[in-house]
Amino acid sequence: MSLGSSKFWVGMLIGSVAGAMVYRCCQSGKAKEWKEKMCSKMSQMRHKAEDILEEGKKKAIDAGVKIADSVAEKAEENRNRAHSFANNNK
Repeated sequence: MSLGSSKFWVGMLIGSVAGAMVYRCCQSGKAKEWKEKMCSKMSQMRHKAEDILEEGKKKAIDAGVKIADSVAEKAEENRNRAHSFANNNK
C-alpha cells in the first residue's frame, strides 16, 4: 500500500469515529433540548427581522413621499415664477 493510500484510509477511520461520536451525542436528550431552543430562537429572530424589514419599507416610502412633495413644491414655485416672468414681459 502506498503512502497516499494509507493516509486516505487513516482519514476515513478518523472521520468515521468522529462521525459516530457526533451522531451519538446528537441523540441525547440534552442535544434535542438544545436543538429545540435554537429553533425557537431562530424563529424569533426571523420574526424580528421581518418586522424590521416592514418598518424599513414604511420609512422608505414615507421618505420618498416627503421628497416627492418637496420636489413638487419646488416645481410649482418654478412654474409660478416662469408664468409671472412671462406675464411681466408681455
